[in-house]
Amino acid sequence: SYVHSTRGPSLLSHTLGTCLERAAQLWPERDALVFLNEGERCTFQQVLEKVEKLAQGFLTLGLQPGDRIGVLGPNSLSWVLTQLAAAYAGIILVTVNPMYQKDELEFVLKKVGCKVLVSPSAYKTQNYYGMLTEICPELPGSRPGALHSKRLPELRAMVTTGESLPGTLSFSDISAAATSESEKQLRLVQKSLDMDDPINIQFTSGTTGQPKAAVLTHHNIVNNAHLLGLRMGFHWRETRICIPVPLYHCFGCVGGTLVAIIHGVTLFFPSPGFDASSALNAVQKERCTVMYGVPTMYVDMLSALSIHNYDISSLDIGQHPVAYGTTENSPLTFSNFPQSDIKEKTETVGFVMPHMEAKVVDTSSGEIQPIEVPGELCIRGYCVMREVRDVYIAFLDAFGYCSIVGRSKEMLIRGGENIYPAEIEKILYLHPDIIEAHVVGAHDYRLGEEVCAVVKRKAGKSISEEEIQEFCKGKKRKRQITVISFLLMFPMNILPKKRR
Repeated sequence: SYVHSTRGPSLLSHTLGTCLERAAQLWPERDALVFLNEGERCTFQQVLEKVEKLAQGFLTLGLQPGDRIGVLGPNSLSWVLTQLAAAYAGIILVTVNPMYQKDELEFVLKKVGCKVLVSPSAYKTQNYYGMLTEICPELPGSRPGALHSKRLPELRAMVTTGESLPGTLSFSDISAAATSESEKQLRLVQKSLDMDDPINIQFTSGTTGQPKAAVLTHHNIVNNAHLLGLRMGFHWRETRICIPVPLYHCFGCVGGTLVAIIHGVTLFFPSPGFDASSALNAVQKERCTVMYGVPTMYVDMLSALSIHNYDISSLDIGQHPVAYGTTENSPLTFSNFPQSDIKEKTETVGFVMPHMEAKVVDTSSGEIQPIEVPGELCIRGYCVMREVRDVYIAFLDAFGYCSIVGRSKEMLIRGGENIYPAEIEKILYLHPDIIEAHVVGAHDYRLGEEVCAVVKRKAGKSISEEEIQEFCKGKKRKRQITVISFLLMFPMNILPKKRR
């Protein structure tokens, strides 16, 4: 179980700033970023101009290459401009989950030593300014840009993208602070940047403990975006991507923003957070050719389509369910091709990406496993950050296509037998009346753990535990599946936790 993808173009040696300048030269009048809810539409040339001014503003604030700037909040033009301007000035972007609560926010800002936080004052039920003032009670009384906090000693400023609040700087004022001196400083910084410099710190939440920080370089994510675009065919045809996925995740900020910059793709952001109707309306209005999304998003969009007849005839590709990656791998490591057959798209996560090696090894001995025998998935290549913590169980077929079984820490041990939730979830999804399924372990006195499944049934459908158990019989090689409990519920938003 070993595969090495040697085919493909040479890796790029560019920084993100170089890629942005190239995009403005090649496609100056082409739309790059469209935020439908904000009424904002920017060409590649306009994006470069805005980024240059914002990058100068960050330098005027006293930020230097290697400093950290946090970005918090939903999808917005200011989010993307901050991402690009930080990279342009050699500043490391720290992407913060907009759903973090106060303790999590304090942890990530302190962990990496953020000097500036760019954020709206609030979003939905999240009061970001309120949380930060709880962490830093000095903020409201401080001079904007000169915060001195006991709990966050390195944080100097909160930059608000909306209303101006006590102690904060306005996002629009940052760009306005650019001077001829800061322009000269930016040019010097640009000359000093290297492709191996860190550009992004992504926090990836594991199943236990505090969020883990993954440090990614220009080389990591520029090439991952480049090769993703090539595999999807974005480079040879006009591509218009509807992108309802969050920017704070690698899928959005690498598979979205960077793919656009490198391949001249137009990105359409339908709403700050995911809304199925807004996404479908964007496709209809803007004639999008590609839809990004995670499985739950597709489920919701299909439900919306059954109610309202949106015209989505322009769509060619739905990206994500047929790919695999991790934040620590920049993120994409396996992906199908647009021309892959239905079996490959539904039963595998595709073939390894160019310039990467993958193997599956026995978790105990470390020896390479035979074809189609599950084991620990190992990745080597340009994409890997310095330290990787997660262990995934997978297997490779004879053609090098990968099937993910699950995380090793999610493995259930039932009477001494290893069971991976993803294997059972795949079977449950075959049932015509089930649209979502989640498998967890439940404590059992005799076996140690039993298998518990939570399923979401289709509207108007009735299904019993016994019927699902009967459906599962005989559908797994080498073992009989036994499921002890099915919770039939709408919506599936609270799942039982694994008990020890």
